Amino acid sequence: MKRYLMLFCVLLFSACATQKPNYDYLPSADFSKYQSYAWVTVDKESKENHRAKNQLVDKRIIDAVDKTLAAKGLQKVADNPDMLVNYHVSVSEQEQQQPRGRISIGTSSYGRGSSVGFGVSMPVGGVRTYQEGTLVIDLQDAKNNDLLWQGWGSRTVRQDLAPDRLTALIDEVVGEILMNYPPAKK
Repeated sequence: MKRYLMLFCVLLFSACATQKPNYDYLPSADFSKYQSYAWVTVDKESKENHRAKNQLVDKRIIDAVDKTLAAKGLQKVADNPDMLVNYHVSVSEQEQQQPRGRISIGTSSYGRGSSVGFGVSMPVGGVRTYQEGTLVIDLQDAKNNDLLWQGWGSRTVRQDLAPDRLTALIDEVVGEILMNYPPAKK
């Protein structure tokens, strides 16, 4: 029995450790030739601008991407980059069905062949509404503007995070997204 329990635990934890792919890329691209990048210039007032409206969050995301790409050996340049980088954020309202069940309160007694009991029950559960934020990072060829690689990640949006915790969360999400860049050669 202990063996089965141990096997179950190993399978459970290995299943939890696997992540579904959160990226896509152009299979014909030779990622070894991309050594430098620059950010796409975005008009802050444009309707096409899907970056964070909050300047502090925008700066945190850009800094996290810069830091992660530098760790991967890419150099940020002002002129003649190999790649252009952009990001998009969106926030959507999500609903999660909470488990439905019943809470019962009751008593009973029994004696020589007789029993008395009563109970009260009420339903619990329902729908929980929350906001989910999605961050998408695009890497495109600077010469022909072809999208080379795209990665994305989502988290529950919380308004009550301290600035240092928000920075850590953004760093974590960006790291997870760019973990699969460059894609493994086949």
